[in-house]
Amino acid sequence: MHIKKILLITLILLFVSSAVHPRQGKKLTVKGLKIFTEEELFTKLHLSRFEEGKKPLAEVISSIEKFYRQNNYKLVKVYAVDVRTSNEYAVFVDEGRLGRIIVHGLNKYYTLKFKQQIDIPERIYNTEIVNQNLIKLKSIFPKSVIKAELKKPDDYEGNLIQLDRELKRLELGEIFDTTFFDTFNPVHDLHFTVGHYVRDDIFSSKRDGFGFEINYKFPSLLIPEIDYYKENFFFKKDYLETALSAGFDFGLSGLYKFPPENTFQVPPERRFAELNGEYKVSPMQNNLIGPLIRGLIYHSTTSRTDLGITEYKYFRTRGTLAPEFTLSKNVKIYTGLGMEQILIYDSQIDYSAEQHLIDTDNYYQNPFAEARVKFDPIPLRLGNRIDKFIILTYTDYLSGNSSKELDIRGTFDSELDDHSILSLKARGMMFFNNTPFYKSENVSDSFFKGFGGESYYTNKSISFSGEYRFSIYLDYVYVGAFLDLVLFEPEGFLLSGTKQGTNIGPTARFLVYDQFELIMHLGFDRLLPDNKTGITFKMKFTKKW
Repeated sequence: MHIKKILLITLILLFVSSAVHPRQGKKLTVKGLKIFTEEELFTKLHLSRFEEGKKPLAEVISSIEKFYRQNNYKLVKVYAVDVRTSNEYAVFVDEGRLGRIIVHGLNKYYTLKFKQQIDIPERIYNTEIVNQNLIKLKSIFPKSVIKAELKKPDDYEGNLIQLDRELKRLELGEIFDTTFFDTFNPVHDLHFTVGHYVRDDIFSSKRDGFGFEINYKFPSLLIPEIDYYKENFFFKKDYLETALSAGFDFGLSGLYKFPPENTFQVPPERRFAELNGEYKVSPMQNNLIGPLIRGLIYHSTTSRTDLGITEYKYFRTRGTLAPEFTLSKNVKIYTGLGMEQILIYDSQIDYSAEQHLIDTDNYYQNPFAEARVKFDPIPLRLGNRIDKFIILTYTDYLSGNSSKELDIRGTFDSELDDHSILSLKARGMMFFNNTPFYKSENVSDSFFKGFGGESYYTNKSISFSGEYRFSIYLDYVYVGAFLDLVLFEPEGFLLSGTKQGTNIGPTARFLVYDQFELIMHLGFDRLLPDNKTGITFKMKFTKKW
């Protein structure tokens, strides 16, 4: 029995010795280096002694980690793999590479401006370098409180597909090609959070400053948008929000024809421009009532081929004055009066069409009363990947035709346990009592993305949109599918009877510059019962975090 114990101890010692003391002549390769070179580590840490059989592998690993930590690289981690296809050991050094660098508490414009000031070489985390960045940022933005924090990214292993999953095998030694080490995923993100000493600084609030967004509407319309929002604009507790957008036609529609045609035009034709804004004062009387002013200026060059109008110019101004009642944190009601002015001019009528309008150029002035109920548990969407709201609006025009409008829309997004997103949207709208032609809405909108480029207009519709998307590469790439449905009564002379529409296709979202998102939808639509089909592509660039 005593002899068996001695043999067992001898075998254990031999096994441990073979693991930590390689045979003499075994080559050592160091991978993953960005800050220091392999030659520097060999010289400073005498790693050649390993190849001479004078230094165990465990000591090699500990000496590298100690060296990095002494130089303020606190996240360093070293992995070793015996490359069985060659006479070498591969040591991979994760120097502390960061994944995303995310800024919280700022709008889109100032997020970019802030990130341009951050300088972290090779995105390798170093406490001294991060502190130097904080000192620099605080000197540039002295009215802001800036903090930096490390966070681990979400775990996406529950997803069915992950493009990077094979890299997880590195720790198990199942991959023998050392080049895989170079794409090892970072295990930390660096978050900068901006707080504020002074609320009225234009830089100081996530509700202050400039924002931007870019949309692409099939088949040829590029729509940039610039936002400006400011708290304490005239005095304390007021808030101004404005948005300026324009649609530019670059003549891309020819690319979607068969065979393709060159219809590209530079400079592009401006199809519309819109300026809208909202000014309000926070509740003053018992934190319940606050005044609200809304305004709109819109100009477009458009057409209504369903009415035999090949082109006309449309100019609209609209203003509303109303008290806003804050019933709770998430529920607000406003009722008020407003005035709308519309000018239609330079109309071109297609007199060869079987049916067409006779006289369209005119000036309209429409006073109206309006009421809106809004349930919005996420009043600030900046930094939220999900959306939830319900808005009901009723408008009664007090002019001669006494037309009325009822609009209800809602969105419900849910993030599941595996970080996939289920998004549901619905809208119902009804215009009635002699609605003029210029009030009719295009069936294609954010609730039904199909029928792009078609002249389908309606005064009554119900639409539904469902989308499911999931990660295939951490938070950087999401893919999925969507389904849009619409039921509508068409206006104009082209269609008659109740129509249905379906639009189905894939969607993809790509993370750009760590916190901006490129969103794409490719839809295959169908008009029923006519069984007419088409293709629609939409794209949007916006801020995610």
